[in-house]
Amino acid sequence: MLRGIELAVHPGEIVAVTGPNGAGKSTLLRHFNGLLRPTAGSVHVRGADISGTPVGRTAASVGLLFQQPRDQLFERSALREVGFGLDHLVGAAQAAHRAAAALESVGLAGAANEHPAELPASARRLLALATVLARKPAVLALDEPTVALDGDGLALLDAAVRRAAAEGAAVVLVTHDLGYARSAAHRFLALDSGRLVPA
Repeated sequence: MLRGIELAVHPGEIVAVTGPNGAGKSTLLRHFNGLLRPTAGSVHVRGADISGTPVGRTAASVGLLFQQPRDQLFERSALREVGFGLDHLVGAAQAAHRAAAALESVGLAGAANEHPAELPASARRLLALATVLARKPAVLALDEPTVALDGDGLALLDAAVRRAAAEGAAVVLVTHDLGYARSAAHRFLALDSGRLVPA
């Protein structure tokens, strides 16, 4: 259970959150896009309280990378996966460009026609990341993004995260990978007994 959480993440900032299994890290991220709602207090995105906003609308501003890629991959090809719903946000022509660019940014341009289920675990995680990046959300909420990534995959993830922050996204990543967290984040926090504390 989360208690007394106060966290503001600013455009261009990367914040890492760590803590033991069951500490509430994934729960924290799911509050950011409204998948979970606080029993007290509020969540604001771009200065607006999201309590009455449908999850689908909030998802346009808060891109959530799930801990398990299978929880967000469902299309028949990598390109269709990344492009899903983009045309409703930015129009068909821009959607095609964004989808291709997102695949390129995670090193999967050559896998555009591959079925996501046939990709290796590291590529599935990067594909899931591409689905989030293509929407250019104001907030990137990344749940254990380094799991299953080899050195090349980690470099691609790191470049994509830093690029998103440089372009103005606020990034929150929860991770057990303390080395990556310390190298990438501007701030490093821990969840302890439901509370966020400096790490």
